[in-house]
Amino acid sequence: MMRDIHPAHTLWYDKAAEFWNEALPLGNGRIGAMVFGGAGKERVCLNEDTLWTGHPRHYGLYGPEDTWEKARALAHEKKYREAELLLQRDFTAAPTQNYLPLGDLILDFGGAEPWGYRRRLDLSTGVHTVEYESRGVFYKRECFVSAPDQVFVMRIAANDKAAVTFTMELETQLRGTVTASGKEVLLKGQCPDRRIERGLGQERAVHVYPEEKSEQGIELLAIAHVETVGGKVYPSQGKLRVEGADAAEISFAVRTSFNGWDRSPVLEGRPFERPAKSDIQRAANRGWQKLLEAHVADHKALYDRCELNLGGGPEGEKPTDERLLRHMRGREDNALYALLFHFGRYLTIAGSRPGTQATNLQGIWNHRLNPPWNSNYTININTEMNYWPVLMTNLAECSLPLHDLVKELAESGKRTAAEYYHAPGFCSHHNTDLWRLSTPVGNGGEGVVRWGVWPMSTGWLLRELIEYWNYTGDEEFLKDTLYPLVSGCAEFYAAMLDEDSEGKLVFCPSTSPEHAFVLSDGTLCPIAETTAMTMAIVKDIFTELLREAGTLGCEGRLEETVREMLPKLRGYVLSETGAVAEWAEKGLVSEDEHHRHISHLYGMHPAHDIAWNDPLADAVRQSLTERGDDGTGWSLGWKINQWARLRDGDHAKKLIDMQLRMVESGEEVNYALKGGSYPNLFDAHPPFQIDGNYGAASGIAEMLVQNGENGPVFLPALPSSWKNGSVRGLRIWGNKTVDLTWKNGELTESKVY
Repeated sequence: MMRDIHPAHTLWYDKAAEFWNEALPLGNGRIGAMVFGGAGKERVCLNEDTLWTGHPRHYGLYGPEDTWEKARALAHEKKYREAELLLQRDFTAAPTQNYLPLGDLILDFGGAEPWGYRRRLDLSTGVHTVEYESRGVFYKRECFVSAPDQVFVMRIAANDKAAVTFTMELETQLRGTVTASGKEVLLKGQCPDRRIERGLGQERAVHVYPEEKSEQGIELLAIAHVETVGGKVYPSQGKLRVEGADAAEISFAVRTSFNGWDRSPVLEGRPFERPAKSDIQRAANRGWQKLLEAHVADHKALYDRCELNLGGGPEGEKPTDERLLRHMRGREDNALYALLFHFGRYLTIAGSRPGTQATNLQGIWNHRLNPPWNSNYTININTEMNYWPVLMTNLAECSLPLHDLVKELAESGKRTAAEYYHAPGFCSHHNTDLWRLSTPVGNGGEGVVRWGVWPMSTGWLLRELIEYWNYTGDEEFLKDTLYPLVSGCAEFYAAMLDEDSEGKLVFCPSTSPEHAFVLSDGTLCPIAETTAMTMAIVKDIFTELLREAGTLGCEGRLEETVREMLPKLRGYVLSETGAVAEWAEKGLVSEDEHHRHISHLYGMHPAHDIAWNDPLADAVRQSLTERGDDGTGWSLGWKINQWARLRDGDHAKKLIDMQLRMVESGEEVNYALKGGSYPNLFDAHPPFQIDGNYGAASGIAEMLVQNGENGPVFLPALPSSWKNGSVRGLRIWGNKTVDLTWKNGELTESKVY
């Protein structure tokens, strides 16, 4: 049976997963797999990162060309509700397309009587293992998703001859055909288009399969192949039957016709059938052992760069779900914090590799045809949060898919900036998808302005690319990628600013993502003259533009304009209680004092505009106190980082403890539950959103090391209960790595490479 289960690097359970959010994730950035580990029947839910509904398209401005100018005038006159209704009616276009499940690989072993059952995911190797005895025979299944060989691989073995017998099939919710021949099951399918009538909520969207080729979706070929030691293999009714083998090795490959965000996947699609077959042939030729060795070496080259050790005792020997329950009841388990940290890094390695798509709301793992919030890229925090821990935990190359997304979104956003705002540069809004939608979404529905009309997301996305330069010092990246993007974003913001009644420059009108305030008549409104977050992002981009231009020695007219504008920008406004005013004026009362978004604190984190000892830090602290600690999973993650930046380690740890509350699993989503973790450690919004996992990992790193203008600060927010520990391989600005050791809460050793 299993040995050497490391409490900070292993998730393990003594029963199979019953629900999807109990299964365990594998991935290579492109192919995702959720493994249930059933003894009698194994289910592996499969994904491919380019399987989305839809095709390339642009949604033009729905109403008159001067809609934004009219809304601006109304907002300056404090006619906020009128401005909202105007934008809702004439400014919001169709929503994003949605991320799709590929299908399920089903293995039916004809029933089992398992004894001594164990399943585990070793985060350090990326290998999932199931072991049990049944009717006197010991069975072992191992599987992984290989980045070097681009296949999912499983090996099924027994300690008795001719004891491996099962059927293998592929199932899908997409339109497709499944056939079996020789040693293979083939699934050939196509993705639908997602459509919704104007004015209807997103839940009314339907999937259709158009007849016109220019409107048809992505095509795919998936192949499951089996090789055996002994026994026989034969097709039967669309399935494969394996009988009496000593062992079996399954490889699964999938390729799609997606050929870029702006190309028809049918008329200009990429070849996909031959590449899928080549993947399978190569895997079959290499065999299990070579595939395993290549996968583990590739995975460990990333995973082993960084490790956190907070100690721990025998509690780490318990199954992970039991550890979560014991932790909720107050049992100390310091290794569980390290496990949460390592799981966040693991999910980055499994979900985001160079050349793949960026991680969406669910990473690359989704089993629903209509997933919550389309499993899209929600870029008013969630996508950005996915990449918070990447650089600081030494996985810089895993951030490259986000760079690709931003570059493509900038191209799409040029048209949006011109058509919707008559402005140069580029912009994007609340969310996007595989086709790089950049227009305001909402489709004219009631209340959509609070989230749909927010043209600030490119500024936030660029904050993540700015950090890439800060960490790597890559001058070529600065010159060829970052500076042109920051310039385009700054050009848009500069064109959008005008003066308020006090002569301050503001971006008007503005919203604070997904939140609203109460008007005098009791109605809710999200539109104000400007907001704290809007102006913080503008200031951040303007400041960064000047820094980059100075480094490159290329200041021009745009820099001159920005330099003149910077001191005239509307700054932070404080409320009567001394908190940061979310809508940058006094007297506006929040719809929900405990709202999940803390957008008005952007300047503290992820930006660096407010330092922990800045007078404004007291306003941030007051804002967080008023907001309260509880919230959805990703909201907890953001607050962990905020309290870490405020150098309050015990408060940050309190929020991590809340993140580690176990949320009930099941197929029905209970949106009323508070945030926490599912039994498989996936973040529970609820439902599952992966950003909370990344936010927690980032927050733990921020508690241990923080960057600053005067150099790094070690253990700035160490909780009192993390008395002894060590961390190696954390990254800091300037292309440096840090190792730390502490005892009794005091730093005893530090090394900077």
